Amino acid sequence: MTTYVVGSLPPPPEGTRYVLRQAGGHHEQNGDNLVIQVQFLKVEDITRRFQRPCILDIKLKADVHDPFSAHSSHPIYTFAQKYNFLIDGIQVYHKNTNRYVSFGKSFGRWLDEDGVERGLLTFLNADSGVNEFLICAFLERLEKIKTWANQQCHFSFYRSSLLLVYDAVDHPAFNRNEALAITDVRMVDFAKVYSSSETDCKYENAIGNFMQCLRKLLPCKK
Repeated sequence: MTTYVVGSLPPPPEGTRYVLRQAGGHHEQNGDNLVIQVQFLKVEDITRRFQRPCILDIKLKADVHDPFSAHSSHPIYTFAQKYNFLIDGIQVYHKNTNRYVSFGKSFGRWLDEDGVERGLLTFLNADSGVNEFLICAFLERLEKIKTWANQQCHFSFYRSSLLLVYDAVDHPAFNRNEALAITDVRMVDFAKVYSSSETDCKYENAIGNFMQCLRKLLPCKK
C-alpha cells in the first residue's frame, strides 16, 4: 500500500511558487487558466534504518523574513536575533523510561542560551553524560552542509530547517565510525527558497552558530 503526504497550499502566487519549488515543475498562464506541470517527489524516510530514532528540527534564519512575507506575520525571538536559529521541535527516546518524549514548536520559541543548551542535551540523551562521538559526528556532517552553503550562489533560503537524527540504541557509539553510522543530518523545508546570484551568508552563519552551540557541549580536554 502506497502512502502519500498532501499539504494544503496558500493562495496564488505563493501557492504556485510552493508547488513549483516542491515538485520541480513549471507553469504557463493561458488566459484565466493557470496550467501547472510538475514532476512528483519521492519523499525519503531517513528514520527508517534506525531502531529508536531521535529527531531534532533546527529552524535556520528564523529572524529573517523572505521577500514575499508580511513582516508582521512572524514575532521576533531574542535568541533567533542573536544566533539566527531556533529549536523547532524535538522527539527523543528516553532509555531510562523506555518511551518517547516530544517537544513542539512552542518549546523552542522563547528559550534563552541556557534553555537551548538544555534542549540540545535533552535531544542527546545526556542525563548520564555527553557522548562526544555523537556530537562530533553531527559536527562532521554539518560541516559538509556549511561548506556547500559557502560555495553555492544559486539559492537563498528563508526559514528552512536542518533535521538531525540519531539512533538511541542500547549500545552507545564509542568511536567516529560507530557515531557516523547511527547519525544523519539533512536540509529540509524548502517552501521559501528563491533564486539568487550570491552566497546566502546568513544561512551559512546560522549553521555555524548552531555548530558552535554543539561544540560548547563537548567535554573540556585537560
